[in-house]
Order: sequence, then structure tokens, then C-alpha cells
Amino acid sequence: MVSVWLFVNTLLTRIPSASERCKNVSENRLALGCLCSGCSAHKLPVICPQPPAPPTAKALQELAVPLAAGTLGVDTKTYSGIVGAAGTLRLGPAGSSSTSLGTGIYEVLFPSDLSLCVYTATIGTSPATFLVPGIVTVTPRFGNVNGIFVQTFSVNGTPEYHPFNIHVQC
Repeated sequence: MVSVWLFVNTLLTRIPSASERCKNVSENRLALGCLCSGCSAHKLPVICPQPPAPPTAKALQELAVPLAAGTLGVDTKTYSGIVGAAGTLRLGPAGSSSTSLGTGIYEVLFPSDLSLCVYTATIGTSPATFLVPGIVTVTPRFGNVNGIFVQTFSVNGTPEYHPFNIHVQC
């Protein structure tokens, strides 16, 4: 019983005070380059996860003209498609098409310029089936602003035919 009391007493004497903990947090922040707010009433604030923005970035941000709430400043459009492993477009908007250019290499075309869009692709098909796991990459199609270049691979990185879903947000 005495050894347990000594152990607990030793632990309690090693716990730093609130002031020491705040000092340690402040020192850690400085080591990380953080400029978060200081300790108030010995509450331990969270260490900031990112360094502060450089002065030039802040100056540019202040010069930017804010957009009205809910607008992006442009009209947006969305395209989605389902492409089979052989490269046939199984589902997509009017004016779109897809072609297999080789093992695991595809071109998907949509009816407008996609050069300022965001692309996402996932291995998958419709109707739902159990598919072999795979990897898919997507990038703009070189030489065709209406096109997307897609590659599919096995999980070990070998080019392989896979069906995929594609989503484009402009």
C-alpha cells in the first residue's frame, strides 16, 4: 500500500502547473512558427496546425474583390459519365463519347471546353457489381480542350482495363 502511495505521490509532483503548461505550449508554438493567440486564464489552447500566411499573400487577399454570397463569378456546369472497361460510354450527356486507346488508357469527350474544370474518377460501373480493385487517374486531354485522359491500373500498378465513373465540375 505504501509503494502505491509513493508512486501516485511521485506522479503528482511531476505534473507541471498550469503556468508551466502554458509556457510549454507557447514555446512549442514558437518552435512550429505559429502565431496563435496566447494563453488566457491558463486554458491550454490548441497548437495551430499551419504556419501563418506570408505578408504578400495577406496583402493579395485584402485586394481581392469579394464575390456575392452563393456565386462563383461564373456559370457552372457538371458532367458525369459511366465508361465500361472496353471504353464504351454506358451513360453520359448528349454529345459526349469515350474511346479506349489501349490497355487501361481512355479518352472521354464532353460537349464543351473543360480546360478550367475539376475532374474526378472512380473505379465502378452501373448496374452495381463486385469489381476487382483498381487505381484510376484522370487529367486534361492534351490537344483537346473538350477531352479528359483517363488511365486505369491494377493495384500493383500494371495498366489494366477497368470500368470507371467520371465526374467533371466546371
